[in-house]
Amino acid sequence: MTNFKVPYVEFMKHAQKVVRGPAIKTRPVLGGVYHHDNTIAVTDAHRLYYATDMNEGAGEARNVSPITGAEINEGKFPDITRLIPEEGSEEQLTAIYDVTKLYDYVRAIEIISRINKTSDILALEFDSDYFSIRTVDEITDGVAKYVEGTRKPNDIKTLYANIKYVKEALMLLRDAKAEKVEIKYYGNNRPFTLSSGNLLTLIMPIRKGA
Repeated sequence: MTNFKVPYVEFMKHAQKVVRGPAIKTRPVLGGVYHHDNTIAVTDAHRLYYATDMNEGAGEARNVSPITGAEINEGKFPDITRLIPEEGSEEQLTAIYDVTKLYDYVRAIEIISRINKTSDILALEFDSDYFSIRTVDEITDGVAKYVEGTRKPNDIKTLYANIKYVKEALMLLRDAKAEKVEIKYYGNNRPFTLSSGNLLTLIMPIRKGA
């Protein structure tokens, strides 16, 4: 996992999906990929893609549209450093999975949820030896479900997230040829991360229940 490095072109290609979010209508600055200090980043305020060790991020800070290639000079890009957890200091649980297999599971669940017209919320339950993902709907909870490993009730962590955001983060990793993805859990009300090598994707969870 440590040897993986996301190609710049692939990052910019997938950034196009992020900048098309509704937030850009009120915050045009979010329509670009921020280049600074050998890093590149894109966010729609619900998710963040962040890559380090990128030569394209060297030099003077600039915000570049991944769609047109033009620089965006309107507004100040948000301070994303406060969102990125410090390595090894805050996570409550870490688990590693196969990128392609996990993407296929999430994609299948998304399709089934559309067919059944259920919620667009995905539930992720996991510990170091167990993983489950399922659709979430108040009437038909768990229309589609994929499980690996043996459940240990005392150790399970559960997150709720937008299916699309999880799928697209995994799609970026898959298309960039990452083999493994590391999921880190920081608490139910904090963003969780999916990462490999120099690429980190951060997703805001959805609060569900009390």
